[in-house]
Amino acid sequence: MCNPSAAEAAREGDRVLLKVTGRTLARAAGREPNLRDSIMNESASRDKPGGASSSPSIKPLIRAALPPKPVGCRWPFLTGERELRWRRCGKPKCCMGCRKLWGWKRAKCLVLSFATRPPDYFSVIRPAVGMTNAAFAVALNRFMLALRRRVKCLAYFICREWSRGVMHAHGLFRAHEIHLTAVRAAKGLADVRVTMTRAANPIGAAIYVLKAGKQMRPELAPPGFRGRLLLISRDFLSESFVKLWKAAKAEYAARKGGAA
Repeated sequence: MCNPSAAEAAREGDRVLLKVTGRTLARAAGREPNLRDSIMNESASRDKPGGASSSPSIKPLIRAALPPKPVGCRWPFLTGERELRWRRCGKPKCCMGCRKLWGWKRAKCLVLSFATRPPDYFSVIRPAVGMTNAAFAVALNRFMLALRRRVKCLAYFICREWSRGVMHAHGLFRAHEIHLTAVRAAKGLADVRVTMTRAANPIGAAIYVLKAGKQMRPELAPPGFRGRLLLISRDFLSESFVKLWKAAKAEYAARKGGAA
């Protein structure tokens, strides 16, 4: 039989240790060995006679049952102080869940930005027959450079996408007018196939371009792809993605508080 007072002190020590934030716990579990060692040493010193606490060790805390990690995510992180919770990393090249989260967040930002700066044109840019993904990446940049030279004050938002391993791109453009002759000349220089129409539904275009719909399943980038998924001109968005996401969260909090 163990001493009741010692057991109660151990439980109290565990309750104190459980107040450690989720981020610190994740670091202690192995992300930052130096921080983990310092916490372990601090816990061991408390266990010594005359220490500040009689908690046995922080090892049981690290090995304690945590909420299940998000399925497929390679870099999840812990958040929360009273209730620990795993969150997805939200990187588009991680897994399908993180790719959809990444697209959903940026689609929310685009919807807020389109309230003041909506796009005028929607475009699909495809490679020529037999063109490799590497060649299409170069051709896409060449097409955008040629189109910018022919269209004044062109603002654009380009999202790269894959279908059965073949890269193509969707684009949202804002300009006073884009003549068909300019598009034909630009795609002729870049050797790509381009279709461009008026953006009748900007919100639907944002959801489609980023594949943020519930039933949409975008194809992940190939493992060897090291480029950027998005190509955005400086004046396309009303504000940066960081500020737009903060505004989206504030709007959600205000709506939730009003409903309560």
